[in-house]
Amino acid sequence: MTLEKMIDMIGPLAVTLVKNVLISLLIWFVGKRLINFALKLLDKITERSRMDLGIARFLHSAAYFILYAVLAFLIVSQLGINTSSVLTVISAGVVAIGMSLQGSLSNVAGGILLLLMRPFKVGDYIITDYGSGTVQMIGIVYTTLVTIDNLVITVPNGTLANTTVTDVVINDERKLVFSFGIAYDADLMKAKEIIREVLLAQPGVVRREEMKVFVNAWKDSSIELGAWLWIDRNYYFDVTWAVNEQVKLRFDAEGIQIPYPQIDVHLDRDTQKH
Repeated sequence: MTLEKMIDMIGPLAVTLVKNVLISLLIWFVGKRLINFALKLLDKITERSRMDLGIARFLHSAAYFILYAVLAFLIVSQLGINTSSVLTVISAGVVAIGMSLQGSLSNVAGGILLLLMRPFKVGDYIITDYGSGTVQMIGIVYTTLVTIDNLVITVPNGTLANTTVTDVVINDERKLVFSFGIAYDADLMKAKEIIREVLLAQPGVVRREEMKVFVNAWKDSSIELGAWLWIDRNYYFDVTWAVNEQVKLRFDAEGIQIPYPQIDVHLDRDTQKH
């Protein structure tokens, strides 16, 4: 085969290849811009509709992967690669990956379940068997919590969807329960009055008529006084700390003794002689 014949054969193929590569690059740049525009539009729609932040982020991630998969498929088609063969290979790969990543797939299913059932949402403070914190993100595979001391806990969605979760902030009001011990010879009514005054002086108190101060139990070394009140959940920790401190200070000022465990030993005189 002469050189001229080789050039005649290769020339059109090279031109076609270059043409397809250039068109593929154009598809890539244009498609990327269109995808970015579509994702921004989706974010605006979810923001205006006041959609839950977790669902909005999930939709953004899902749209990102789907749109880029479509873009990749278009580029492969433009390059002249047999798409049916590619789909066959991808299908086989998906099955193999799915079998090896069953745990991850269960986490994806758990993430979808969490977003649909909404036992909690982004911004809620939750308590789980794997840690407690504010929900920062409900992702496709993991949910991220930020603790009070600013640590980050990552919990698999599959695990989280199958465990007990306590949502601390789902209700606007919370009940605070206290327990105080006083000596048996202390002024019981005075102690109850001090506790009542301290509780009423706290910020965020609601349902004042349901506030209770009562004798809860007779202990070995003390009388246990119980108390509860309803407060705005935003004041939960502040009121908890303030009440414990203020009751102690008022008890000290009013002479209400707070006992400690003790044992009274009585000796018989006849026993002492021996």
